[in-house]
Amino acid sequence: MDVFNKFYSSVSTTVSQLSSVLPGIHLSGHEIQEQVGTAGIGSFWKIHNGIKKTTKENVSIFVFEKKTLERFNKEEREHLLGILRKSIQQLTKIRHPQILEVRHPLEENRDCLAFATEPIFKCLSDSISSTNVEDKLSDLEIKYGLLQLIEGLNFLHSEMKIVHCNLTPNNVIINQNGKWKLFGFDFFITGQMKDGSYEWIYEGFNANLNIVLQPPLEHLAPETGLNYSITTDSDLYSFGVLIYCIYNKGKPMKNFFGKYDSFKNFCKEINLGRFPSFDCIPLELRDSLKSLMHSSPLHRTKLHEFRNVSFFNDMEVKSLTHLDSLYRLDNLEKSKFLKGVGDVIRAFPLRVNLQIILPNLVKEYINPQMIPFVLQNVFIIAKQCESEQYRKHIFPHLIPVMKIHEPIQIFYVILQNMDLILSASSKENIKYHVLPMLYKALDSNNSNLQEMCMKVLPEISSLIDSSAMKNILLPKIQSLCLNSGSLSVKVNGLICIGHLLDNLDKWLVSDIILPFLVKIPNREPAIIMAVIGIFKLIMANKKLGLSKSEIATKVIPYLMPLSIENSLTMNEFNSIINLVKDLVNRVETEHRSKIEQSVNNSTLPTTIPDPVHELDLSNSSNNFSIDKVPERQEIKIQNIESNLNSEIEKHFQISSKLAINNVNPTIQPSPNYSTISKESFSNSQIIHNPFNQTSSHGNNNKPLTIESNMNNVKIAPTNNSKGSCFQDLDPFASTTHKVPMNQIPISNSSFNNFEILRPNSNNLNFQNNNSSSNINQLSQQDILDFLK
Repeated sequence: MDVFNKFYSSVSTTVSQLSSVLPGIHLSGHEIQEQVGTAGIGSFWKIHNGIKKTTKENVSIFVFEKKTLERFNKEEREHLLGILRKSIQQLTKIRHPQILEVRHPLEENRDCLAFATEPIFKCLSDSISSTNVEDKLSDLEIKYGLLQLIEGLNFLHSEMKIVHCNLTPNNVIINQNGKWKLFGFDFFITGQMKDGSYEWIYEGFNANLNIVLQPPLEHLAPETGLNYSITTDSDLYSFGVLIYCIYNKGKPMKNFFGKYDSFKNFCKEINLGRFPSFDCIPLELRDSLKSLMHSSPLHRTKLHEFRNVSFFNDMEVKSLTHLDSLYRLDNLEKSKFLKGVGDVIRAFPLRVNLQIILPNLVKEYINPQMIPFVLQNVFIIAKQCESEQYRKHIFPHLIPVMKIHEPIQIFYVILQNMDLILSASSKENIKYHVLPMLYKALDSNNSNLQEMCMKVLPEISSLIDSSAMKNILLPKIQSLCLNSGSLSVKVNGLICIGHLLDNLDKWLVSDIILPFLVKIPNREPAIIMAVIGIFKLIMANKKLGLSKSEIATKVIPYLMPLSIENSLTMNEFNSIINLVKDLVNRVETEHRSKIEQSVNNSTLPTTIPDPVHELDLSNSSNNFSIDKVPERQEIKIQNIESNLNSEIEKHFQISSKLAINNVNPTIQPSPNYSTISKESFSNSQIIHNPFNQTSSHGNNNKPLTIESNMNNVKIAPTNNSKGSCFQDLDPFASTTHKVPMNQIPISNSSFNNFEILRPNSNNLNFQNNNSSSNINQLSQQDILDFLK
């Protein structure tokens, strides 16, 4: 199987290589595409679209396939090939706007003849015989085309001294610009000078020769068919028959089918002034057409006379012909014509505008001063087009203009029609051609132009990539907002930035937009309100929302001074203040939430006893012990507890010796008094003796003082004294009244007769001598201050 595949591949490659060198339907240097029509005698020439490979320009390629010769005998074959070769060779020699332009000369191989021409739209015979409405020629196209043929014939007769002798619809070509061009020089006759004048020799009709190889009798002038006499006026009769065919759907006045006798009888009728019905001919053209087809060449209307008949004398035709000669006028005359032709263009059929008007207009691009006038009319045509037509015919002509900087009116015209451009152009064309033009317009010194650009840019901001947005567009707009001398430009720049926000990311707003806004020095109300609007849009956009840090440190400090500008109205002031309030509320809400979340995440569960009335305290002879410890609830006391521990440790370190009743206990701070638990209470006793009541020792008039040892907690009586206990604890104060931490008295009103010892009793040893001297009493407010 592999061997077979290799053999098949080898054969295919060989066949492909042979096909590339074997003669066939091809033209060197060109790519032949689909067939679009036929032309020439017998419609033998097949017209294909084509592309020149080196320049990629569009062309039309005419191909005559030699297999067509199979229906002729050998002599006729050679005769036909000779006619075709001679015709194309003569066509190649002639250069005139109304003669089909040959762009690649005739080539011949064993299969075909081929040559390339300018791009064409249709052969006239295909257009007038087509049943497709789109192919139907308008009256304006026919009038304009006939005038062009008159020019072409006049050139042949007066300059080339050639009688075409084959004026048929098959030999008139309409190019892509709507121009009618002469083709088919198969039977042309060149004049010979004799006795100071030219004469043309016609060999006459040969009944034994195929009719395809002779001038068609239907278009042959009577004097030529009857007397073998031929002059340039003979083409006038043929031209009249051509006009009749155009209005009669491609059919001549009479078909003779190669019968010469029928032709001679018809010629006799013409000599008597008897013409077939002219009902198909427009009324204003009938008499002139009969005069053009007079039986006597001397009485026929001349070409220059025929073109001046009323049939061609209307504003639309004059506009088209004047447009053809536009290059001959000076700039002032051109500008006047281009200003006034717009109304006429609106009345033209779209095909006329695309094929005829547009190509003539864009020729003036070589004159920059005329471009603004040309563009006005180009956009009139563009408004008639569908999107596909616009992209194919209009936008390619706008691309070179968008690269021209002067005169500045070019930008004006384009920006005035930007809605049309954006709606009909592809995204690629907008991105690679329209956007660069807008960037250049922003760099101009014209404020009106800058404002127009900034109104357009938000509509296409989605097509601007982040790099261009950051490095090109935003810096340009910011520069205008900060440095422009026009208040309107600054305001429109800020409005443009506001519209661009939807296509910006959060980092561009934080890194570029926010620093720029707070730098704006202007305090005009219009600018202030534009800035306020941007901030509102940013805050309303969840994707762009500023952080609370940016709001608190940059936005609010910037907005507050703006709110007191004297030039503000009440509504403007309210707008600023309301925004500030909203921002403050947002900062408050976010930061409060953060603090609460931080507390939740960092605080360990802590339990404390419930209020004293929930505890069951029992009394003993010397100690109050806890018979029952109720269930405790977990609360958050991190801050209070931390401050309390810190103060206790501080004062424990200051007092190296604590004396209770002149006895100095040894203090060992414990690391484990962050919480009060059952284990703490298991090693401690709390004396429950309501203040101002008698203790178990019978001491009825003294407040209680703390007495503690390793497993013991007592409240001993102390003496009242004036002054703040915290002042007495100050290590830098006078030592006269300093009281150690463990000798602070507790007032009778403290904590509803309830006190909790926080230090772990395992780490503290308190010794009490049941006597105290001159110890200041601690008020309830002092304790609360201490805890805070």
